[in-house]
Amino acid sequence: MEKMKNEINQRLAELCEPLKDGKVKEAVQYSLLAPGKRLRPLLFLTVLRSYQIDYHPYMDIACAIEMIHTY
Repeated sequence: MEKMKNEINQRLAELCEPLKDGKVKEAVQYSLLAPGKRLRPLLFLTVLRSYQIDYHPYMDIACAIEMIHTY
């Protein structure tokens, strides 16, 4: 579970990289990359894994779920 959480955190950071530097990017990173449980994306990816589906192709969807929650 911790490995999956680290993968989510890494992907969230990667998704923030292309944003233009400035106050908006700082605010997004502050909110999105704050330490948290990542319960919603973990739940989504764990369900996929329980059906023996490789969850890696669905990482962006899991991150989108976390982004919507954070928003």
